[in-house]
Amino acid sequence: MKLYIAGGCGEHGRNCFHVTGNNIDFLVDCGLMAAEQDRYPRLLSQKISRIQMVFLTHSHADHAGALPWLYENGFCGEVIASKHTLEQLPFKPKKAITLENICASGQEGVCHNLNIKWGKSGHCLGSVWYRFGTEGKTIFFSGDYMENSPVYRVDRIRGQQADLAVLDCTYGKSTTTYEKACEELLTTVERLLQKHGTVVLPVPKYGRGLDLLFSFLDSGLKTRYYGDAHFLAQLWNMQFSSSWYHMDGKTLFEAVHPYSKGRNGIVFVSDPQLRGTSAFKTAVETIKGGGVGIMTGTVEKGTSSATLIEMGKMFFCRYPVHLNYTQYENLSQENQFAITIPYHSAEVRCDKSIIEI
Repeated sequence: MKLYIAGGCGEHGRNCFHVTGNNIDFLVDCGLMAAEQDRYPRLLSQKISRIQMVFLTHSHADHAGALPWLYENGFCGEVIASKHTLEQLPFKPKKAITLENICASGQEGVCHNLNIKWGKSGHCLGSVWYRFGTEGKTIFFSGDYMENSPVYRVDRIRGQQADLAVLDCTYGKSTTTYEKACEELLTTVERLLQKHGTVVLPVPKYGRGLDLLFSFLDSGLKTRYYGDAHFLAQLWNMQFSSSWYHMDGKTLFEAVHPYSKGRNGIVFVSDPQLRGTSAFKTAVETIKGGGVGIMTGTVEKGTSSATLIEMGKMFFCRYPVHLNYTQYENLSQENQFAITIPYHSAEVRCDKSIIEI
């Protein structure tokens, strides 16, 4: 079995891993790079046409955004992911299989002679890790992995065995603990609320926004909470996907009001880079009214969020939803992986693009 790294190692974005064997040919993720140039995975058309399956760890663009490009370049296989990930994609794959139809979380199943085990990765609704076995070899992918989420369930990666493992290492050399990051964020939010009255938080459509809301409520932060329609819909839908959450979401849903211009408090908008008209309008209204913004995740160059940060109208304060290098090493030691590869970070280099096991 061979692993070809088509993107995602030594860089932040376009996560894509090509696995081939005597009778197997599949991808794990097919993501975009945020930059305008060199956005797509390093895959040639003649190789794309032979790919049988694409397994998605979750729906974020840096993991699934290049799927339309893959189809345009000859892919005609199956897309396999959790039910929620498939529902979240902004396009409908031509041939889709839900992981739940292969096997339950934590169990083992078979697809195209490929032994599969998957578990919840704690990053967002529908996000998973994978362990694949074929031809006497095993390969493991953590996906974007988070053990500290107060909202999303995680099947902790412990005691797993694999000949090769590709593990989350997004935060690279950072040594900030989850607890310290949360403390710094809460202090920053409290300070900015006191000074400006209103704080707008651009968050992904699926992911850390619900964690942030829970953390603020759990800390006893006294303010009012507002959300756009998508954010409110997420909270409402929590009660129908209980196996993916630590709670049914009713308490969170009742704590948030529909966004209303001119109201003080915390405003959640479901568009981290503020690319959409509605999200950008909400952010601008908040700032013009004396408010300020906080980015809690990656700021992409050339976006409205980046511009507002440059203008001093928005600040950066990370809420961690990935691993750093120390946590990556600890995760490696908690399992039996012969070879480990760190991915998702420009700070950590990967010297090989092809690994044979």
